[in-house]
Amino acid sequence: MSINPFARARRSFNNDEEENDPFVNGTFAPPAPRGASSVTSYFVPLAFFLAFLAYARFIQFVDPHLSTPAHSLPPFSQYNVSNAELTAFLLEPYVDELPQPPAIRLTSSQPTQITAREFTHQFHRDLPPTTVWGYNGMLPGPTLVARVGETVDVVWANDLRDTAAAAAPLRTTHLLAVDQCLHGPSFWGAAPRIVTHLHGGLTASSSDGHPTQAYLPGQALTFTYPNTQEAATLWYHDHALGITRLNVYLGLAGFYLLEPSCRPQCDAAPARASAACVLADTPLHGDWGVVVQDRAFTTTGHFHYPAKWVSMVIGNTLVVNGKIAPRASVQPGWQRLRFLNGANQLVVRLEFEHSLPMLLIGTDQGLLSGPPIPVTSLLLAPGERADVLVDFSAAAGKAVAMINTQPPPHHTSLALRTVMRFDVALATDSPISTLISAYGDLPLCNKNGSARRASVKRVGRARGRRGNERGGNETISTTPTTRETLVTTETISKDSSTSGTTTTSSTSTGTS
Repeated sequence: MSINPFARARRSFNNDEEENDPFVNGTFAPPAPRGASSVTSYFVPLAFFLAFLAYARFIQFVDPHLSTPAHSLPPFSQYNVSNAELTAFLLEPYVDELPQPPAIRLTSSQPTQITAREFTHQFHRDLPPTTVWGYNGMLPGPTLVARVGETVDVVWANDLRDTAAAAAPLRTTHLLAVDQCLHGPSFWGAAPRIVTHLHGGLTASSSDGHPTQAYLPGQALTFTYPNTQEAATLWYHDHALGITRLNVYLGLAGFYLLEPSCRPQCDAAPARASAACVLADTPLHGDWGVVVQDRAFTTTGHFHYPAKWVSMVIGNTLVVNGKIAPRASVQPGWQRLRFLNGANQLVVRLEFEHSLPMLLIGTDQGLLSGPPIPVTSLLLAPGERADVLVDFSAAAGKAVAMINTQPPPHHTSLALRTVMRFDVALATDSPISTLISAYGDLPLCNKNGSARRASVKRVGRARGRRGNERGGNETISTTPTTRETLVTTETISKDSSTSGTTTTSSTSTGTS
């Protein structure tokens, strides 16, 4: 007769609870000694458990990235660096000013060129410069500002060059290690392909920045954005097939602000005023774009990123607008803060250290249709945005820290708690009047008291660059579509980082 060892173990555990309770009738009695058969009943399950551990260790040896812990960075052996090379993150916070990328106004009169480049960027005063990629040679990229209903063209150029080599030739391989087992790199290898996607934008498929539209250094694509949607805080980022996470990690991202075309008529009582009316009637003293990301650094300033794809990679510090724990000097009064979680996988919950209230006026796709919502924290997953108003009048002359209170598994380090600090001045100057102010001198909207809703039209059928999947490889059509132009690097203007309005002239086709 066969005996189930697990059943025996189960019965033994039951006996332990019922018969060998050391507290019997309120008095302590030591447990009776176990016999040989009882010891044997535990040995078989233990053997099964040890065999499972041995199998798991074998899998890790064969393919280490399959067994990476889901709630932490991959084993440091995958980085080919030692633990000593990791920064201790005793960096002094709040020593760098919060950068604000320059704003570029997009117009229908002429295309605007935005160029991806390789350069060095200092994330903290006490860290060496890091080699990064960024649009127009900055991190994050320039803030693109468009108007609702105005169609614009943007030329996205790839001018990634190997800055470590003499004469800085066009790159032929990626700056980071590329896992060529993934779809995309399995065909293109480690080529430094890019393609830009307008996240949240209503566009035709030919201008969507589809992953298979990626192209090599020395080429460019022209995308058309009709902007036929409500005013919103959008963002643009790289979207290349199989390497999006790497390109965004290196810095290829930026804000795209779609501003309203008219000023709302606000006849409702203040308590029921829509978010658009509250924004229109609030004297702003600042308008800030704040993108929060996570990164992992070595003491030499280099990025940590695993060579093999893993399900979750979390950095060891937060970066805000390209700086570690920066500070922003603000005036007492109302400030508009547009938050973006630009991380690959990190979820954050942002709040002020002393529970300074915020008024939520907008989310991913635009302003709230109802009144603003008072909140004390903002839970943002990757790619999500939150548009808030904050009154710093009560904090005049003080420093107000913003922290990340999101609990594990995503919050894995104390360094991921510190976000930034707002240094509030004592005096209030006149309200700002900037390129990205909400309404300014715009004409009034319709008489119904709400902002005019832009008509949503189909701006084109999907056409052009589709791939043929055979044997795991993908072949992309090399014929440009109506809104796509491949250009040689020689036609990429060197001063596009400042003007933002240069265009291209000659074209050449090639394999994307």
